[in-house]
Amino acid sequence: MEVSEDIVDRLHIDETNLDKGCLEQPSLTGYIQDLYTDAQHEATKAEAQLKFIKARLYKNISDDPRLYGISKLSVDATNAAIERTPEYQEKKNEFIDLQYKANKLQGYVFAVANRKAMLQELVSLFKIGYFSEIRETE
Repeated sequence: MEVSEDIVDRLHIDETNLDKGCLEQPSLTGYIQDLYTDAQHEATKAEAQLKFIKARLYKNISDDPRLYGISKLSVDATNAAIERTPEYQEKKNEFIDLQYKANKLQGYVFAVANRKAMLQELVSLFKIGYFSEIRETE
């Protein structure tokens, strides 16, 4: 099962087992927050590596622009040459994918917070008998 499918399944609230939902809430919050924090960390590391690659390529291009197909050195030409390198493109795509994963997990962080609020509301409704059976008076 994919992580997002597991999270969606675990976000479900069974209104007939509110006690179970309330007891699971803290561990679910921690689980999703850990996944999100790890994803953010991986994206940040990939971004740092991307910046390092760009800096190294910038220096290499400045040292020998003809090696990268640049006849007249300029900032725009250097940036374009950097963007064309397979190493930079690969790391940039990796960064984009990791950033996407972190953003998706951030949505689940919001969803688990909404789940907590919903559980509180459902417990309040339960307390006033909202879920009780309707009885006919004689």
